[in-house]
Amino acid sequence: HDYEMFTMNENEDIKSMFSRFTNIINALQALDKIYSNSEMVRKILRCLPRFKKYLAKKKFGNKHFKKTFPSKSETKKEEIVCFECNKPGHYKSECPRLNKAKDTIKKKKAMLATWSDSDESSCEEVEDQEVAQIALMAINDSDQDEDENEDENEVSELLEKFSFENASLQKTIKSLNKENVSLKHE
Repeated sequence: HDYEMFTMNENEDIKSMFSRFTNIINALQALDKIYSNSEMVRKILRCLPRFKKYLAKKKFGNKHFKKTFPSKSETKKEEIVCFECNKPGHYKSECPRLNKAKDTIKKKKAMLATWSDSDESSCEEVEDQEVAQIALMAINDSDQDEDENEDENEVSELLEKFSFENASLQKTIKSLNKENVSLKHE
């Protein structure tokens, strides 16, 4: 019972605690209760107070330890090298090259644009020939190289160009349909 309830008393030094522990172990060995060395070591370590607290009280007269960190001004920006672009003066998280890539590929985006000629003054034949065109574009959310970003920019430019061409063709179709309807009525 003394072994299970064993703890280090307040204001007790390690030497007296260990002698008390040894007496308890010797008494248990006389009763054929044997503990391995690893079990005894673990028991003693669990009984010890936290290392900092003990060391502070015993060796330094209750002075508290203070962790000192260099201030930001002490760290030299010249010594820091970015792992992304291998240029000095900034960390990878502050890299302008990486920030550009993150800005362009921040979120998945999908855009849908539709054009249809819905002229209500047209006759039933034109309504049967109604045309709707859809343009879809998706930007994938993943880490891309600059080359892939340039490809995306080219694709965006081409999409914009074809959208304008499509719009002008839609106007042409609309005017031709009106002309066709007027010719049929003559």
